[in-house]
Amino acid sequence: MSYTVSSKGPVPGPFPPATHGFLYFHPDAHNPLQSQIRFRVTQDHDPTRSFSSGHDLTYGSGFTWHIPLTRAAQSPKLREMLVRDGLIDDALVAQLQARPLSRLEFYRLKRSVSVLDQPFIFDLTNRTLSLVVRVAGQVRRYHTDGPLRYYLGKDKYLVHEAGSALCRLERSTLPQHAGRRIVVMRLLKILQPPKRCSDLPRMCNVSVPAEGELFAFGQRAWYRDVDKPGKGNEILRLLYDAPDDGEQASGQSS
Repeated sequence: MSYTVSSKGPVPGPFPPATHGFLYFHPDAHNPLQSQIRFRVTQDHDPTRSFSSGHDLTYGSGFTWHIPLTRAAQSPKLREMLVRDGLIDDALVAQLQARPLSRLEFYRLKRSVSVLDQPFIFDLTNRTLSLVVRVAGQVRRYHTDGPLRYYLGKDKYLVHEAGSALCRLERSTLPQHAGRRIVVMRLLKILQPPKRCSDLPRMCNVSVPAEGELFAFGQRAWYRDVDKPGKGNEILRLLYDAPDDGEQASGQSS
């Protein structure tokens, strides 16, 4: 068990100083396969007294440190403890063991969502928005043109050459989208300061929004209509129609 310290892949490292507390099971009621083991940081070693006042261990990006249940089930000892304590049953164990666990899935955890408003890390230099969507018992890959490209006639320009941010998709409440099922994208936190490309046309009006604001092309919000035809919108529809967890899921690697 280790604390991943690299944003490029699973590089083990030491836990932060004075990290002490308790491992606990965090179930996903809507998708049990996406349940997690998290670490609760507490002031002392009495869980009945300090657990509720503690906080989940996080990475610097704000994501919650966790062991995915899919990985925990690969450990006979952890699997035995989870079954013994009634946290998972034999039927779920069978599903976990039947599901192939690829290394690619681990690398993509920072761009994986199972509810619509789940935060993910977006590389501001990417031409596309690419996510792994785990919902309704399915694992799908969602790709669409990113919100940070500038179009001038037939030419397309990448706006930034550096930068990353914590973002989320969400249901639009904008007046112009009333009566339609529209998804927009909000920037939550800048992780690496953005750096604009030097060869952009002077009239380029695409930029990184302020923290808490929506991505937009000029004055028009970047959006996707989930009811339009197409494979990408079909995947967004699954997220749009999925029940919310009641909390913003943040169990991702940084």
